Amino acid sequence: MSQQGGETGIPILTEVIQVPVYGVDTPERRAEPRATPSAPSTAAATVLSDAGVSEADTQPAREPEPVDGIDTMLQTGATSQLDAGDTSAFERVAASVRNQVLQQLLDHADATLELRIRDILTDHFQLAISQLTTQLTTQLRLGLQETLEALLAEAIAKEPADRQISKI
Repeated sequence: MSQQGGETGIPILTEVIQVPVYGVDTPERRAEPRATPSAPSTAAATVLSDAGVSEADTQPAREPEPVDGIDTMLQTGATSQLDAGDTSAFERVAASVRNQVLQQLLDHADATLELRIRDILTDHFQLAISQLTTQLTTQLRLGLQETLEALLAEAIAKEPADRQISKI
């Protein structure tokens, strides 16, 4: 897919609509033989091969394959219906293209939103965990300090009594 405007994954219209446009690429035009470039001469082929260009690179590009519905419609002569003002087939194709583009855009938007939400939540969770860790560490340190102070006060209070017992 093209990368216009730095957006990846969003197709441009010509990538979505790979069908002949009515009035521009008609079955009659496709039936006419096109002038294809002839194969390069041997001298040109030698120059191209020395330059690293393969024979496949010199061949004309293939036509995109049309969507089944339009191709079938054109082959069965349903174009007269469009000429007669019946645009229901065109509307069906247009609706199909709209739905395809909409689905692709929604899929891209879903993926982008999921990534952005995940990044934002990750930042918030890391901050919350950091604050919680700091609070728990402070509470544990205060509890340990109180316990050690109580044990030391008790040990100091017992020390004179233990000395008097040992003198006797």
